[in-house]
Amino acid sequence: MKHLPKHLQSITVCVAIIMTLAACNSGGIKVTKEDMSAAREAGRQRAMELTPATAADTMLTEIKLLDVRERENRLRSQGLNKLADTYIESFLATLDSVNPQLAEHLRQL
Repeated sequence: MKHLPKHLQSITVCVAIIMTLAACNSGGIKVTKEDMSAAREAGRQRAMELTPATAADTMLTEIKLLDVRERENRLRSQGLNKLADTYIESFLATLDSVNPQLAEHLRQL
C-alpha cells in the first residue's frame, strides 16, 4: 500500500474493516457502532473523491460510482442492510456538499 495515495490507503483500510466485519456478521455477530462508523467513513471518503474537478473525467467518475454500488450490493448480499444503508447514506450526504449536481442526478435515477 506504500504506492497508493494516502486517501486511497484510508479507503482501502476502511473497506477491509467493513468486509472483515461483514464476514464476522454472517456468523451471527451483531453490527456494532464501530462497524457503522467504518461504513459511514468509507462512504464519506468515496464521495470526497468526486469533486466537480475530478468529475470532469467521466470514465473515472463512472468507475468510482460503480465501485460505490458494488460495495453497497456486496454488503446487502451478505445480509448487512444496516451497514449498506449507512454507507450509501453517508456517501450521498457527503456528495451533496462536494458535488451537488452529481448527488441530485444520482437521486433522480
